Amino acid sequence: MYADSNDAPESLPLCSVVMSTRNRPRLVVDAVESILGGRTVPTELIVVDQSAEPNLELSRLEHPACDVRVIRSSSVGVCAATNVGIRAALHDVLVFTDDDVLADPGWLHAIVGALVRDGERTVIAGQVIAGPPEIDGAEAVSITPEGKAELHSGPQIVDPLPGNNWACFRSALADVGTFDERLGRGARFPAAMDNDMGFRLLKAGYTIRYVPDALLVHRAWRAGGDLRRLEWIYGRGQGAFFAKHMTVRDAHMLKRLKTTISWKHPIRRRPNGRDTIYLAGLISGAVQWLIEERLVRGLRDRATRASLVRQGRGDYG
Repeated sequence: MYADSNDAPESLPLCSVVMSTRNRPRLVVDAVESILGGRTVPTELIVVDQSAEPNLELSRLEHPACDVRVIRSSSVGVCAATNVGIRAALHDVLVFTDDDVLADPGWLHAIVGALVRDGERTVIAGQVIAGPPEIDGAEAVSITPEGKAELHSGPQIVDPLPGNNWACFRSALADVGTFDERLGRGARFPAAMDNDMGFRLLKAGYTIRYVPDALLVHRAWRAGGDLRRLEWIYGRGQGAFFAKHMTVRDAHMLKRLKTTISWKHPIRRRPNGRDTIYLAGLISGAVQWLIEERLVRGLRDRATRASLVRQGRGDYG
């Protein structure tokens, strides 16, 4: 059970928090220290570090009740790093967060407690609020809309799973698979890993419960050109996500794409012209996915199967 918490129920299971980082030495140290300073600490905290240089300050962080494990990885992209963390995690309750957040003292207890109460067919999404600007003009963009606790089931018009604040049982990932390494920061389509995971979970029959008490603060450390570049990145990933899941038989994802392009979705509004950058990225990502992952990959797979058949090693059925 958890240590360092007088109010943690005995029934709470052992837990692994998984976080990835790349070249953000101060941010990740602050994030880890905030988790270790909580009223409840995880059994283990795994940081997969893809940085160019080792973070010596990070490697020195420790807690008597939590095994802080820093894994240096040569993998590329946040999805690849997170998958490394999942494979390394020792426990069946997995909690995911990012390296540029600060945890409320009651965060871990709230998110794991909700997961235990709801059981293995439910995934818990916590609340993410914006921190104060740390430089002039800075904003935190990966935040959750305000709202009460609610339960999502089936395909949604919104993406109810925040990539920087959620938890599940390992069995859920064994069911739907780990993160798609073609998506997310550092990949060809550098966003929407959380949208993709949330959609796959909902499609497989899992529910996603939003728990506002599981609170994280997303630090506002980006401004100006960084925010505009982020709009392009988010758009590229979201377009690829839409294209990945579009099918002839199911018009849900096409409807979502049309809604986003027509800009009726209030969560996706971007001030000061950044919406145009986002939408340009979205169209670019969708078109590239359809060409490279549907057309070219499909032709390549068919050629491979035909070659195997000619060699007498394929399936003739």
